[in-house]
Amino acid sequence: MLTSFYIDGEFPNEEQIEWEPFALTPDKYEPLAKDQCQLLELPHQEQEKWLPIFGIEEVFLTNDAKRTIPFTFTEDGSSFVALDKVLRWDSPLDGGFERKEIDLSSEVTLDTVLANAPHPDTFPLSDDEMATCEREILRFMRIVYPEESGKRRLTGLHLKDGYIKAEIKRVEDAKSTLDIKINLLIERKTLTAVNYFDQDKLFAAFRHFTEAGEPVVSLEEAFEKLRGYLKVDPVYVYDSEKDRYIMCGKVDNKYGVNAVTGEVMTLNEMG
Repeated sequence: MLTSFYIDGEFPNEEQIEWEPFALTPDKYEPLAKDQCQLLELPHQEQEKWLPIFGIEEVFLTNDAKRTIPFTFTEDGSSFVALDKVLRWDSPLDGGFERKEIDLSSEVTLDTVLANAPHPDTFPLSDDEMATCEREILRFMRIVYPEESGKRRLTGLHLKDGYIKAEIKRVEDAKSTLDIKINLLIERKTLTAVNYFDQDKLFAAFRHFTEAGEPVVSLEEAFEKLRGYLKVDPVYVYDSEKDRYIMCGKVDNKYGVNAVTGEVMTLNEMG
């Protein structure tokens, strides 16, 4: 006997969607895919070494092929606020940062359901909230990362089950490095930081790996090898500029090219 059933996600109504036929053809999306082709240094755990790999970063291309919407902008739908602010301060703060237990469950009471009350995450961040968050992020950085002034940037804020998640990346966003970031959770009720996760600590396990070899394959050669593996799927994506869902092509490629050997390999072989 079925005792429960639910579907999780964002469900736009008809008025929020700009219906149109998919119009992207290879002559429109291949130049964009080439621009997305990057040289990354990725860890190969079995070989215990870093490999220089050309790969194509996943992105959404609008149906008119005039602009892109980064994949990360759509992970939390309309709640994501893109930012690009370098975090600077003059002096550190004394004291420590105490991590608090967080609750990311999406449970609601029966009364809330019967009242058809909107989820807190459906209320967009106000200007005052964002300004307070930026001050709280600086306070956190001055305590936990006191020597990192000018070396980190705030790239986005998004809502997550009653929390505001701040995404903090390194300023030197070189394409030859992994996209490592700090995710800082700020309680929305109090606008105070309660917990964080630093991906740099996760990748610390790879620091003894052998350094990557010098690339000999050019970007043009790598893209020609990857061209046949390109995948572009039609999908409706939330566009914060229009506050509507628009037709896009999801440009993706599950393969990469070893920049030393020229070998084409699936990216999941890197495990």
